[in-house]
Amino acid sequence: TLTCTSVFWRIAAQKQWYQRRVRGPRAAPAATPQGLSLAVVRSEEQRKTIRQDAWRCFLKDPNGKKFENQYWMWLGASDTEKEGEFREIDGRAADDSSWMSGTPDNWLKLSDEGQDYVAMHRLTGRWDDSYGFHRRPFACQCKEE
Repeated sequence: TLTCTSVFWRIAAQKQWYQRRVRGPRAAPAATPQGLSLAVVRSEEQRKTIRQDAWRCFLKDPNGKKFENQYWMWLGASDTEKEGEFREIDGRAADDSSWMSGTPDNWLKLSDEGQDYVAMHRLTGRWDDSYGFHRRPFACQCKEE
């Protein structure tokens, strides 16, 4: 069982974790029973910490090595409630300075549902609005007490 004290990988400063691969809509429900929530990035320091520790995890941790060729990970933000308004899992407006150039774009080529879930590139730390059907690892954190 994954818990706040028994996890694959931990980002010590923010108490955030990396987990297995799931589709976008399933990432939050996968974290909740273990007392975790999807990670949110609210500062450049948090983005840097997640990137550095994801890099270490993908390359060194036995559980992370299976994802070493996976460059995207789910974060706790989406625009599922209202198209174009990205919100963190707690309802706050998502940071709008983190996007890759040209995104969010809600590209419809692969699905009429568009791109509603935020994924972070582990090398650049930049975000993309992404289709929920992709299977990706995700970063978690302990729920705020």
